[in-house]
Amino acid sequence: MIKDQLNKFKTEVAFLYRGENKNDVKDHKKKYFVEVDRERPEWFAKELMVKYKGES
Repeated sequence: MIKDQLNKFKTEVAFLYRGENKNDVKDHKKKYFVEVDRERPEWFAKELMVKYKGES
């Protein structure tokens, strides 16, 4: 569900667990990375949607 909402942004958003290296992700220069806490990823996704709500 969150991913569908994020698809409307022009920049692709990729979730990165804390401690992972974004350089390991294919096409990482085209993505906007959001660092997510492995213990509570859904909490951060909710914060992100609030932050960007209404922007396109």
